[in-house]
Amino acid sequence: VQQRFGPLPNRHALPATKWTTYFTRVIDEFVLPELAPTLLVFWHTDPDHTTHARGYSAPQTHQSLRDADNNLGAILNTYAQRGLLDSTACVVTSDHGGSTITRRAHPAKDLSGALAEGAAAENGGSVFVYSSDANVVEAIRQFDYVGPMFTSDGRNNTFPLSLVGLDG
Repeated sequence: VQQRFGPLPNRHALPATKWTTYFTRVIDEFVLPELAPTLLVFWHTDPDHTTHARGYSAPQTHQSLRDADNNLGAILNTYAQRGLLDSTACVVTSDHGGSTITRRAHPAKDLSGALAEGAAAENGGSVFVYSSDANVVEAIRQFDYVGPMFTSDGRNNTFPLSLVGLDG
């Protein structure tokens, strides 16, 4: 790919315009016409990359949003030119959308008194709690920042892990 399209741009630039445009071009000029995939996943690093570094109102963030729109439009245009748009499902998703944080939750610390045995591991927007103590689910529900809960078997009005493919 680099022989044909040139060296990779700096992926740490803010916004990542050259990086995302480079890969859009690879998709439009090589992947779709020559490889004809039945599934295409394009993780567009912006606006996420730039927003984390510069904030929501920064000019670089606004540019990264325009870039994302332009690149998606270019890819959809390539599908249309190839006569594939009507038979293609396009899914656009985000890892967390446009939320801001006004306070930081510390679930592992908050749970330290409730866990007679087991452990809590924070992982960004989720917390993995490893415990066989039946009272832990109710202890977790007491925190105002808790959303959906998943357990191995869906006990105590939680969702089963199988619902999200994490059973096993």
